[in-house]
This record gives sequence, structure tokens and C-alpha cells, in this order.
Amino acid sequence: MVIANFLELATCASQQLSLTIKLLSAAIVVLYELLNLFPTCDLLICCLRQALVRDRTKWLVNHGRTFDLSSLAALFRDWGPWTTPSKTRAKLIALLCMLGALQVSAATLPFLDSMSVQREGNKEALIMPVSGYKNDLHSNGHKVIIFECAEEALCPVATFRHWKAQTTRARAHIHGCRLVFELEPPYAKLSPTRCVEVLKGVAHKAGLDPNVFTARTFRKSGIMAGIHAGVEPDALFRLGGWQDPDTFWRHYVVRQIPSSYTDILFNVPERHDTESEEESD
Repeated sequence: MVIANFLELATCASQQLSLTIKLLSAAIVVLYELLNLFPTCDLLICCLRQALVRDRTKWLVNHGRTFDLSSLAALFRDWGPWTTPSKTRAKLIALLCMLGALQVSAATLPFLDSMSVQREGNKEALIMPVSGYKNDLHSNGHKVIIFECAEEALCPVATFRHWKAQTTRARAHIHGCRLVFELEPPYAKLSPTRCVEVLKGVAHKAGLDPNVFTARTFRKSGIMAGIHAGVEPDALFRLGGWQDPDTFWRHYVVRQIPSSYTDILFNVPERHDTESEEESD
């Protein structure tokens, strides 16, 4: 948890992967010094540093569109699933480096003290405030309500209470403890086809025609929030790094989207765009 807090404070201003890893390395050195250990003599740390360097080069991985983890994955594969405590520690350090390098959004790190369990209607729910997410135009934050589940193994309320009770002693000397959430594989092997069926059902119950509305109906775009706020579309186009200006203008500025673009998501029978345009006219 101490290292997690460091990740948030020390890497938030870093825009370069190599600099982020150097910052993390410096923090690890401090931790070693407090324990009267010598990280430069730790062969596992040396192996990890080599794994973070591209093959046949002497430089750390540069910040770019991709992050080459093949060497690191190969190293862990050679170690196997059942490792010694020292190798497990080395894996943890490497994964923390990855977390800092990838700059996880602060929206996934809520303060523990800001979370609570409350009753919403006839059910208990985990109340989690979040801030700093993409569409929070004015940084107002938002409150996420996660309801309890009848199956205890899947219940977020029961999991939160259990974790809080089990970590009371570990959190006693930590100020401003935060939580990191991770997404497990879909429950019951939820498939895209099943997701489409769920969305169609929601649309039907909401009084929407599944043959008319599109997937864009359900999402709030950060681009649209910028356009509504008066930001010039050209500026949004450059910031977003769009490759095709025609697609950008058609989808978000002119807002003339071919029906075929989203019809496939809801299994809508094929139709001609000219017909739909004539009807709209």
C-alpha cells in the first residue's frame, strides 16, 4: 500500500516510461536501505532490469504506442508458477513498475475512508465516489452504486467487508489508504451475443425501438462533451489522434452515421442508408 501511494504521487507527472521506471527504482532503493540491504547486489533485481530492456539494446523501453513485455513474460515463464519468496517479491516489484509505467487513472484508486455500505431501497449497496474519469468535464466527480448479490462469492458488499476486516492491522499506520480494483473474467462466460440480448431487452423495457436506436444511445462520449462545451472540433481531432478526419466529422460533428455501423451490434436486418435518409428527410 505504501508503494501504491508512491505510484500515485511520484509518477503522476511522468510522461516518459523510462523516467517512471527510474523513479520506481529510486523508491525501491530507499526501501532496501531501510532494511540494510543492497539492491545493486540483488541478482533478481538485475534480471528484472534486463527484462525491462528491449532485446539487443542497452536502453529502457521508450514511451510509445506499445510496451514490449516479451522478455519479462519469458522470464516469469522460466521461473514457473511456484516460485520462492524472493522471486515472488521480484515479480511484485516488476508488476508495480508496470502499474506505474502504464499510469493507471486515479479514478481506480478511491480512498478507503470515502467508501461506505448503505441501504438503497430494500438492498445494501457499496457506495464508491470516483473522480478524474474521462467524461468528468468539470471535475465534479460521481458516485457509483454497486448493489449486493445473493451469491456471497460474487457479492461486492460482502467482499468489501471481509477485506476491510482482514486488513485492519495492516492499514493501521497508513494515511489515506486507497483501493485498486481489477476486473475478473466475465461471470458465467458472458458472450457478446448475450450482451446484445441484454441491451435489446433494456431498450424494449425503456420503450425504445431496437431497430431504431444505436449503440451510441448508451454511451456518453468525451468528444461530444467537448463539442457541447464549445471546444473547436479541429482541436478535438488533433488531441484525439484520429487517423481519418472524414470518420471523425461524420460521427461527432455532422453526426451522420451509416446505419450499418451499429445495426450489426443489434442484429438489425440489412437496410439501405438511402432509404433511411429519405425517410428522415
